[in-house]
Amino acid sequence: MHTWYEYMIQASKNSERDGDLWFRYLYKVIQDNGTKLTSDDVTRLLNSTVLTPFQKITLQDALTDGTHTREHVLQANRKAQPKNILQLFKEGRYGQDTTVR
Repeated sequence: MHTWYEYMIQASKNSERDGDLWFRYLYKVIQDNGTKLTSDDVTRLLNSTVLTPFQKITLQDALTDGTHTREHVLQANRKAQPKNILQLFKEGRYGQDTTVR
């Protein structure tokens, strides 16, 4: 069994020049209920020569409460609430903000 540290090292290599792909890897290891990375994994990743500076910064931000990067990663993992588009269209509300607040 590979560790999540090894997974992220391979992810770094696979997404070296592709920020969107790197974020998809972050989505896999960082979720609302926590992260699959240990604190030792994070330290080793941030000190690794394999990760690019961009990857290190986004990893650190994605693990830091209150950052835009963290919110982006967490939001990507949340299921979107489906909208009944036909019903909205019939009501003349299609294209308007229908977010339940």
